[in-house]
Formats: sequence, structure tokens, C-alpha cells
Amino acid sequence: MAKRHANEFLRTNTGRLAGSGMLYDRYDEEARLSKNTRQANPVYTKEYSDYIKELKNQPVKTYKLTKEEMDEYLKKLKKE
Repeated sequence: MAKRHANEFLRTNTGRLAGSGMLYDRYDEEARLSKNTRQANPVYTKEYSDYIKELKNQPVKTYKLTKEEMDEYLKKLKKE
């Protein structure tokens, strides 16, 4: 039986060995994924989708504090 090596099963989505090839990260236009690379497509349950919709539809509370109230709030915040 032939000897096995560490990177035998470590491959990226494009098929190259993990950790080989690129010495630095690229953020230019040409560094995008190839057409053969699969994109993640999450599947959400109905319960999770309903939960997210409920979170988005909640009212936002705003407070208008006087200068004294704001100073008191900041003092309490610094103590914690």
C-alpha cells in the first residue's frame, strides 16, 4: 500500500490543495470565484423565517434625554 500524505484529502472548492498556490489575499475584481464554484444556498424552515419576519417588524424605542439625565446615564454606564 502506498504512503499517504497530509494534504491528500484537504482540497478547496476549486480542487486545488488547501494552503497551496496563493501567498497573499487578493481583493481585486479578478479574484472572484470561478463559475464552477458552488455558492451557499441556505434553506430556512418556516418557523425560522417567521421568527426573522417578527424581528424585523418590531417597533424601535427612542428616548429624548435632558443633559442632566444623559450625564447620570453615562456615570452609571462607567461604573459597570
